[in-house]
Amino acid sequence: MRLFQTLRVSSIALAAALACAPAAKAGSVLKYAGVNLSGAEFNSAAKPGVLYNDYVYPSDSDFAYFSRQGMNVVRLPFLWERLQRSAGGKLDATQLSYLRTAVTRAKNHGMKVILDPHNYAKYYGRYIGTSAVPNAVFADLWRQLAAAFKNDDAVMFGLMNEPNDMKAVTWASAAQAGISAIRNTGAKNLILVPGVAWTGAHNWTVASAGGGTSNGDALLKLKDPANKLAFEVHQYLDADYSGTHSSCVSKTIGADTLKSFTSWLRAHHKVGFLGEFGAANNGTCMVALDNMLEYMQSNKDVWLGWTYWAAGAWWPSNYMFNVQPYKGASRPQMKILAPHAHEVSGK
Repeated sequence: MRLFQTLRVSSIALAAALACAPAAKAGSVLKYAGVNLSGAEFNSAAKPGVLYNDYVYPSDSDFAYFSRQGMNVVRLPFLWERLQRSAGGKLDATQLSYLRTAVTRAKNHGMKVILDPHNYAKYYGRYIGTSAVPNAVFADLWRQLAAAFKNDDAVMFGLMNEPNDMKAVTWASAAQAGISAIRNTGAKNLILVPGVAWTGAHNWTVASAGGGTSNGDALLKLKDPANKLAFEVHQYLDADYSGTHSSCVSKTIGADTLKSFTSWLRAHHKVGFLGEFGAANNGTCMVALDNMLEYMQSNKDVWLGWTYWAAGAWWPSNYMFNVQPYKGASRPQMKILAPHAHEVSGK
């Protein structure tokens, strides 16, 4: 999310069952409910940075807490440059071990992990799909990650966090390279594919948002031999959908902004995942949050689930979307998130 870039400087579903032709299909209930556990992507200017000084990975107690709240999935942001120091180079063994530890901790608490390169479609500040970072470089990252976590049903692959400032067709080409690299390893893991323009649900079908071709049109052409793709959107509830304001437009804004994307999913027999959304602790936003989750549950034929933004031990205690427990107490948002999560997971 965009607000995160400022904060880190200052402070720092479906398992394996989506393969029905002609396209992946959601089940009779949402599959996943969870949270983003931030920290490994913090202080991106520090490359590679120092663990516990510049960045942090979630602890076992983090997974334990959110599992008790009924959550069964964690989206795990990390920094590409820390994992792969040079283009085409081997993955850093230490960083890879941190990812493996996170996956093990998640499994121990009955949770799954979405691996999320939190790079906004850039590598060392340069965009994927340019001469500086050709698609082959992006594909190599996913070739190695897929080989490391191949067919682990506790792991899903989120191709990239919030591509932006690029055309939808340019990103579609890069996404296809990543998908093909993953499948060429034999991996059958679920792949989550975002769009450009910060992958907003509200403008998924808007051509101007994608530089002349909408995300919906550009990404509809993707091919996956395993037929295990879901489309990941993010949606915030403030007036400009940026997640930088504590106010929400209305009590129905969450559901309203998902409607066009939901219609696109249904029309094209696709499935979606809400990878980021957040609400500040005020009356309008709390109702909007509840309505948003209820809307997805009511449209579970095309929605896999959601991961709320955000948690993690290093968030400032006053960050408006923070759901990390504070001094042993749950945050107000958990009064809404937890019942929905329990409904999804059956925990």
